Amino acid sequence: MDSIAGIGFSAWLLALGISLLKFKRWARRGSVIYSIIVIVRHIIRSVLYFAALSLGWFTMAQNQWIAVVVGIFSLPLGLIYPVLLLIFMNTAKVKQAFTAKEQEI
Repeated sequence: MDSIAGIGFSAWLLALGISLLKFKRWARRGSVIYSIIVIVRHIIRSVLYFAALSLGWFTMAQNQWIAVVVGIFSLPLGLIYPVLLLIFMNTAKVKQAFTAKEQEI
C-alpha cells in the first residue's frame, strides 16, 4: 500500500513540477497541499515508530539497535524538502509571480 501511495505522490509531484515551470496557479496551491500532507504523514509515521519502539513491538538483536538510533536521528532529514517547499511557495514574490503570470494569459 505504501509503495502505491509513493508512486501516486511521485506522479503528483512530477505533474506539479512541470506545471510550476509553466506558472500554473493551481500547481503552487498543489505544492502547498503536497507539503502539508507529507509533513503530517511524516509526523504520524514518526509517532507510530516511537510508540512501537517504546512498547517493545520490535524484536531485535543487540547489533540492530545501531540502525534504530541512526534511523531516529535521520527522521528530521525527511522534512527538509517539504518544509522548504512550503516556506518558498508562500513567499510574497512567488505568490506575486504566479498571480502576474495568470493575469497575462
